[in-house]
Amino acid sequence: MKYEITHTCGCTETIELYGPGSKREYIIKQEESCECLDCFEARHHLPELEGSEKQIAWARDIRRGMVSDSNADKAIAITSAKAWIDGRDRGFDSIYKQATMTDDERAAVARKKEEAAARACALLLGC
Repeated sequence: MKYEITHTCGCTETIELYGPGSKREYIIKQEESCECLDCFEARHHLPELEGSEKQIAWARDIRRGMVSDSNADKAIAITSAKAWIDGRDRGFDSIYKQATMTDDERAAVARKKEEAAARACALLLGC
């Protein structure tokens, strides 16, 4: 079902929602209690995201839920939609750390994971 939403910034948007009426009402209230994505991104000077159309749409919603006035300057560095999606359950600091790692830091993390896997194999299977 389609609903016309007016955000706190005054922008209107048509959204399509499915599911139980109580869930739709909750989402409508949530959307009406915040500014639209475009105004939010403009206010925080956030860059466009890179990825597929679907990834970008999902990541923009995730980003709006995680970025605040206190971390917006760091969020500018995260332009990958995939980074926002993959880190959605870990929180902003984890996404930021992962997105700003150097190649050497990534290689060190990968080595540590490989070493831990080898130790676990040795303990469990006697590899």
